[in-house]
Amino acid sequence: MSNDIRRQTEKLLSGLSDRTADLVEGLAAPFSEPVVRLGVTGLARAGKTVAITSLIQNLLHQGGMPLLSAMGGGRITGVHLGEQPDLTLPRFAFEDHRDALLGQSPSWPESTASISQLRLSLRYRSGAWLKRAMSGDSLLHIDIVDYPGEWLLDLPLMDMDFHSWSAQMFAAAEQEPRQSLAKDWLETTRRTDLNAHWDERDAKRLHQDYTDYLIACRHAPRVKLSLLQPGRFLMPGDLAGSPALTFAPLPLNPGQALKHGSLAAGMAKRFEDYKHLIVWRFFKEHFARIDRQLVLVDLLGAAEGGHVAVSELQDAMVSVLKAFKPGQNAWLGPLLHGRRVERILFAATKADHLPAAQHDALRRLLTSLLNQAQSRAAFAGAKTSVMALAGLRATLPATATIDGKTVDCVSGIPLDSDKVEAVYPGHLPRDLVDLRALSPGAFEILAFKPPSSLEEIRPFPHINLDRALNELLGDLLQ
Repeated sequence: MSNDIRRQTEKLLSGLSDRTADLVEGLAAPFSEPVVRLGVTGLARAGKTVAITSLIQNLLHQGGMPLLSAMGGGRITGVHLGEQPDLTLPRFAFEDHRDALLGQSPSWPESTASISQLRLSLRYRSGAWLKRAMSGDSLLHIDIVDYPGEWLLDLPLMDMDFHSWSAQMFAAAEQEPRQSLAKDWLETTRRTDLNAHWDERDAKRLHQDYTDYLIACRHAPRVKLSLLQPGRFLMPGDLAGSPALTFAPLPLNPGQALKHGSLAAGMAKRFEDYKHLIVWRFFKEHFARIDRQLVLVDLLGAAEGGHVAVSELQDAMVSVLKAFKPGQNAWLGPLLHGRRVERILFAATKADHLPAAQHDALRRLLTSLLNQAQSRAAFAGAKTSVMALAGLRATLPATATIDGKTVDCVSGIPLDSDKVEAVYPGHLPRDLVDLRALSPGAFEILAFKPPSSLEEIRPFPHINLDRALNELLGDLLQ
């Protein structure tokens, strides 16, 4: 049996088993406690770990989320950490991340590089008097599923072969700022005989140089690119060092035949294995089960990187939207078979780095970027919304006098300082035209240390985290 036929057969059988599981789940639903799976994702630097930690802290220690209608109305009677819903998944390390923020010298927690999960159980009184009179308090389990946004960027790979993907990667590397960052990888590729017999050491060298190039595209000063594939090369999780990740794009001609047993043929096979063993499996086992979704977007970071970073962020959002639009992706059909995420909230993070007067401008910019991405993705279906957000507020409002004029600022402790400083961040661009016209470094945002006033038994300060949760889950707490 050929590989293609085998894979199609596996998909068909998988689809049938998923339908059976959904049927059983549907029949059991009326007799079980309600569960909502809340996916939280975002590309690197978007503040995902901090946002989830703050969300959990604020639900456990009520009082900090008045705009969550059930909490503001005093209807939430209890919240506790529930039993881990899936024993095969790592637990989101809430306590470790919280303790990093509460330490004697508070520090931002380490970013999670793989998927994790945690269950919060909320007991609440219904806002409907009849339901309240008939059943008393209600219970809702919230399974928070934390996964890297980079994994969603692999979705387009499913519709590409190795030749077309390689061509796309090399074309991108011909343009700045990628061209300067790709020199070592391109030189290693140039020195490698692609028709030579497969050697795992050659494959590892090419893979590592290509991965180093992707890392540079993300972290090099004033670059901050987003469209970096494959996403698992940057966030490998428990697959770090596995052969399924040991490949790299190659300079091939369109339709070029690959010599059997050669390095090029081996790379092409690894690419196909990656798609079907890793990308497909993630969507099947985790993504297809999400009910509501929070997507965190570092728009301020993209603005610092200039017009190329902004364009790549929009391309990344197109990929994210297509992941939530199974009708656009035939290969997702057997997985989702009619099941869709009901609500998606896109949040521009780090709103605390800007004065409150600019929060609405941040939201408008992300809305405009999202609208264009939705058009390109032909997206429709789930309810989408946009807001500016800070999972943990690290600054306070302040003012300063510049050239004789009083301007709005934020005050906090910069990462490279030990003293509170008032910082004027400048003004956000007025619209997408001005945002795309930025050159790298023309707009810069200072990074701050976590606030030193956090307490273990109190809610954490934030911006709009309660509004975000109300938008995503408020209807389930009525």
